[in-house]
Amino acid sequence: MWRTPAGPQMLTGARRDLFRGVIGVMVDHLVAECREGVTAWRYGIDDFDRWDVEQRLWLVEQVALGLLSKRPPPPPAAIIEAAFDAVLAELTELIKMEFDDPELAATRSWRRDVAGVLGDGSEPEDLSGWRAAVTRIGESIQGVFSYDRRDAFRDADPRATAAFLVRRGLPEDFFAQLPPLRTIQQTQLSIDRIQHLVFEPW
Repeated sequence: MWRTPAGPQMLTGARRDLFRGVIGVMVDHLVAECREGVTAWRYGIDDFDRWDVEQRLWLVEQVALGLLSKRPPPPPAAIIEAAFDAVLAELTELIKMEFDDPELAATRSWRRDVAGVLGDGSEPEDLSGWRAAVTRIGESIQGVFSYDRRDAFRDADPRATAAFLVRRGLPEDFFAQLPPLRTIQQTQLSIDRIQHLVFEPW
């Protein structure tokens, strides 16, 4: 489950299908990087991009387990929020690819899937509108992001950081948590767990 503004939830229905698909594509990229030496895809999210591929796979596993399983939500951590934001960035990139090559939508339309999640019958006309739509979906699941305040507190008085974390109801190690170093075997287990969640029937 995930800590949503409405309380802990596991995604269902159209939202579940959307995120299963996006996480599946994202893991394909990471597996290709891990096994074939493909250049890492960067999402512009430092709290995700800066880790080794094995650590990024672990982070995506935590997001997948949180969104798609009944396990308790992962502990609040900047790195987990950043990984979820990277999943949203992947979705935005998939939509951009549809704009660049409309034939891609013939097999699966990410815009149609996003519109189905929003459920209001409207579709944006340009990429900026679709970015806003993805942001709306992300906020409905995550609420307010806190990980992106790290830089603002980097050189600040530690008391200001502590006060911010208390206001947000976050643990004092929210910004300090690191993804674990992973062995080959542990990484394969992460891949297997993610793929089970992505491809399991529902």
